[in-house]
Amino acid sequence: MTAAFAIFATAVRAGAPEVDERPSDPWRSFLEATLEAAIARHLPGRAEPAQQRRRFPLEGFDPYPYGVDIDWAHDGTHAGVETKVSDVLDSLFDIVKLATAVARGHFDEGYCAVAATAKQWTEGGAFSAMTNAAIGEWREWPVRELLTRPAANKAVLVATGPRPHDVPARIETMAVEPIAMPKAPTHALRVLAVRPATDAPWLSLPRRAA
Repeated sequence: MTAAFAIFATAVRAGAPEVDERPSDPWRSFLEATLEAAIARHLPGRAEPAQQRRRFPLEGFDPYPYGVDIDWAHDGTHAGVETKVSDVLDSLFDIVKLATAVARGHFDEGYCAVAATAKQWTEGGAFSAMTNAAIGEWREWPVRELLTRPAANKAVLVATGPRPHDVPARIETMAVEPIAMPKAPTHALRVLAVRPATDAPWLSLPRRAA
């Protein structure tokens, strides 16, 4: 685990108790922006959420995706952070995006923080498998194999919007222990570090039909 990822995980643990479920929400959930703000408040250095509203010139995506949810810089490390609430399997897109951005030199490190219910984690496919891997150890995932299941393929090779077409062929992730959310107790928060595997070649994915 890098020093920056340890600091990020500590910030997530500090922010999680500040996230309240919405009383009127039948799923006892909360806004993604609420989670982002709670994490950013505890990050040292510069934590900028505005990038998500601008296109990110990331080679290998057509069209370019929007920026990361939190653009974080501290002590010489520049990291991209993606957050999600409930949409576990869709976070696989963020894994591919972050690994590609690190490979292209936009970030030094990439992290995902996802909050979901037990049922949503059970149905989370490849992303849930990544968070259930051995804690604190890098695990490699061949992207082509990740996309063999129809749901995962659909989550990454989206029908509309930004879509990847050239990505690292192998991606590595590292998980930490699930993080409880005392004020949103139906949800658990899980965190991953993301990077392209060392010397991974580029994988060409099918482009969207014109």
